[in-house]
Amino acid sequence: MILHLFYKEWLKTRWAAFFVSLVGLAIVVYIFLDVDNNVRMKGSFNYLMSVFYGIPQANYYNSLIKYVPLLIGICIGLSQYVPEVLDKRIKLTLHLPLRNTIALYTMLCYGFLLLILSYGVVFGTFFYLNNSYFPFEESWAVLTSMMPWLLGGIAAYFMIAMIAMEPNLFYQFIYALVAYYLVKQFYIGVEHADTRHIIPALAIMAFVPCTALLYTSYRFMKGER
Repeated sequence: MILHLFYKEWLKTRWAAFFVSLVGLAIVVYIFLDVDNNVRMKGSFNYLMSVFYGIPQANYYNSLIKYVPLLIGICIGLSQYVPEVLDKRIKLTLHLPLRNTIALYTMLCYGFLLLILSYGVVFGTFFYLNNSYFPFEESWAVLTSMMPWLLGGIAAYFMIAMIAMEPNLFYQFIYALVAYYLVKQFYIGVEHADTRHIIPALAIMAFVPCTALLYTSYRFMKGER
């Protein structure tokens, strides 16, 4: 039954995941066409030094990809949950021969795995191309500095799931405000920085809405307004 539920979710989200991953890959290709041009003009060593010690706004070549994780999380979340709620299909899902909590978290697990897969395609390509131009240490530092953005996309996905399951419009509005200010925290700061010390706290913040889904789904199943 869980595999059947995964397949149902796949039918809803496959095109959204495909196109948003394609957009992410296009941005990655554009970034490294620009990097390649700069390396040819300045030399790899000089360009690397300008990335680390030059004018920040001019040299954070990875800044273009900053909001791609957020875009991926939003697109997958909307394509997965909005049709369920608008067409009232979620009620059919909750009448499957599965416990409601298991059915809901199966959907959530599917979306999370699809999100991670899309991240793997886009940022795996970014890391591979970055490693072609720069030392591994620089590539790893850049990838680490992106972790808050990746967690921001995960938080956005979980918040969309939580908001979609809330039956009351006023509470949906309140949750949307909370989601805005929560996700905003993941995108504060510079593009090229050591973020290792804050990643654990951000990870906890990203996964809190995952547990809050229990409350909104309970209200939905009770038919509260």
